[in-house]
Amino acid sequence: MKFRIDGPIKSGKNNMGVGRNGIHYPLKAFSVWRGGVFDQLRKQFPAGPACWNAPCNVSFDYWPGDARRRDVPGMIDAVFHCAERFGIVKDDALFVNVKWTTHEIDRVKPGLNVEIY
Repeated sequence: MKFRIDGPIKSGKNNMGVGRNGIHYPLKAFSVWRGGVFDQLRKQFPAGPACWNAPCNVSFDYWPGDARRRDVPGMIDAVFHCAERFGIVKDDALFVNVKWTTHEIDRVKPGLNVEIY
């Protein structure tokens, strides 16, 4: 399965809050970003994705839009969260082997290509 997320990738770290009752919730900026990712995924999977329910590998090819330093584990966490919540994978713990490649800056079309196999 392959898909692409256009634009910058948010970090999943430091984008969650904890309520007084101990429940974790995403901060507004992360929720807005996640909603945009879901919109992109709905266009790529109009009938909905096939849900992986067995251990799998995932490969990321990332093109940043600027020269800022990025938190790769945080970005992976955010994409895993989106994949699970959107229904691409039953549980993000099923991603057992991960490969991340950062490419040169692409100011015109930054984004992330994802392949699950």
